[in-house]
Amino acid sequence: MAASIRLTPLHPSIGVRADVTPQNVASAAEDSELLRELADAVRAHGVLLLRPSDSVEDSCALSPQQISQVYTKIHHALGWDCQPPRKLPLRSSHDGAHIDGVAIQVNSEPLAGAASVAELPNLRGACFPGFPETNVLGCVEGLKDWHGLSGYLRPTPWWEKEAFQFHHDGGFSGTSPPPPAVVAMYCEATPTEGGSTLSWPTGETLPYSPGATLFYSTRVALTLAEPALVERARRMTCVYSAGFGRVVDGEYPVMSTSGLVSTAAAPHPAESLVGDSSMHADATSTFKSLENFAFDETDAADLSDGSCLYRVTEGKREFLHSLVQEDEHGRPYVLCHGLCLDHLEEAGRGALSWQDSVAFVEALLGRGAKPPHLLPLEWRRGDLVIWDNRTTQHSVTPSHGHGGVVGYAAKGLTRLMTRTAMQPSWVPSVRDGSMADSDGHKRTSNSLSPKEKSDVVVVAISGASRSGKSTLTVSLSEFIGTPRCVTLHQDSYWHRQVRRVVDGESILSDEETSCTNWASFNADFLRLMGVQKQRAQGEGRPCYIIVEGFSILHSDAVAQHCSHAFHIQLGRQATIDRRCQPHSDDRPNPYPKTRKYCEKVLWPAHLEYVERSVRHHKGIVYLEGGDFAARDAMLVTVVSVVGL
Repeated sequence: MAASIRLTPLHPSIGVRADVTPQNVASAAEDSELLRELADAVRAHGVLLLRPSDSVEDSCALSPQQISQVYTKIHHALGWDCQPPRKLPLRSSHDGAHIDGVAIQVNSEPLAGAASVAELPNLRGACFPGFPETNVLGCVEGLKDWHGLSGYLRPTPWWEKEAFQFHHDGGFSGTSPPPPAVVAMYCEATPTEGGSTLSWPTGETLPYSPGATLFYSTRVALTLAEPALVERARRMTCVYSAGFGRVVDGEYPVMSTSGLVSTAAAPHPAESLVGDSSMHADATSTFKSLENFAFDETDAADLSDGSCLYRVTEGKREFLHSLVQEDEHGRPYVLCHGLCLDHLEEAGRGALSWQDSVAFVEALLGRGAKPPHLLPLEWRRGDLVIWDNRTTQHSVTPSHGHGGVVGYAAKGLTRLMTRTAMQPSWVPSVRDGSMADSDGHKRTSNSLSPKEKSDVVVVAISGASRSGKSTLTVSLSEFIGTPRCVTLHQDSYWHRQVRRVVDGESILSDEETSCTNWASFNADFLRLMGVQKQRAQGEGRPCYIIVEGFSILHSDAVAQHCSHAFHIQLGRQATIDRRCQPHSDDRPNPYPKTRKYCEKVLWPAHLEYVERSVRHHKGIVYLEGGDFAARDAMLVTVVSVVGL
């Protein structure tokens, strides 16, 4: 038994410090009483601080391995399995920072003395080599070989430079996995100047130290809310689509004084459209969140009996969960990401407007998200904080200035942190009662999981010549792995040229659908369906077939069995240029065509195929083709939509 740790409150409403160091926890046995007590502290108090002894300041730094050990051991002690985000096999041509595998550049200015940003990458979101669950963040003018990372860091998103934004960590979109249940943050260095005082219109004030993080408990906030609001909240469902794709630099969000919601709506519709490339704005927009982890092999539909719901409504892919959740002891709390929220739905009333939705969230949580219920956590070097991401919300304090005080980032001071999060076996719930439309009828039509439950998942990749179909197919196949995933290429079934008359001239064309031996292709495809079905039943998990080609959706067999269809869009000029060149990017072009052929035959044939077979294909998802970075974004999108 032993253990019996001493806990010191950090705040009357939230948080405790344990009298044990992070190093002690990292080396603890998996089934130790120490870990069970620490897990109980996280459940009971929401935030747990592990701080090194003051007498060992010089040796208090943690390695990535120790950070991961602390996180996973407490996570398991809480009773949940967890999986690290899997790195995607991306092909970016530069060594910039990566967020969940996507090459990014948050800030374009290089450090003084550097010739270009590419020379010294922005590390925001970069992960330690071998530890994809832990990424770095903060403000550092220069970092050299910190556990394998070198570069610079720019701090928080633009809307937090002089304000703050409470949130749960997680993507909260129709194309992101459910949020992590537990998050850990480690402090390597903290600034010494730049703190200020926050104030609220109702007169409350809160001084904070430079680089501090604010925490509050949504469980406490729920107890402080008006009973009538709580009663309505229990009937509410949160609906998200684009998530961080709503962010527009300098325009959205503009945070309210509560730090809970934006004061103005996003300047464009918050959409994750199936059949529209805008559905993945969070993978291609200027702002890159740290949140879009790839699904692991576990299908989200299999978690918690499918209570975590994804659906498509009017072509828009959405993620839903009840506004009021209950923990494993039946204690209620609020789960809601105000920045990513599209709207609330109320049983018996249907969807609320965005304005009414955020006003309700602010009224529900507002009393608990301000003094005297806020914890301004002051960081010290070597601190490791673990929090229940379900029942708490947090925010970094302003980085560039507030209340007339110049912030630490504007002063060029260092704040160096890491964040650790994994995909848990826990998922939020959706109660049947919160899924009713305005007439009180349960909404079940259009609901779907990230992929249809099936023994064999068929992924079709269509697109113009040289748009990146084969590269995407290879990358996706490598990500899933063989023999669980097999591929079929339309080009392998080419068998003849067909004459096309253009402006009175007869030209031999390779672009017609009749150039492909579809009978042979369909026979092989159906044979593979049988092979993969047998393999899936033997392994007890879905297997995959990827089919790709410039007119792949012409196949009746593919159209009938297709689980997910993607079409890569590439403009006319880019398509023609790529088809004419002997090489494009890193791939040789063994059969370059003349510009005349591409203009007169290839492009018109492609447009005919798109009109005939692509535009009317139900559920088609459009991808933007292009260079390596675009192909990286395509892979992230496909992995997320397929639900891998």
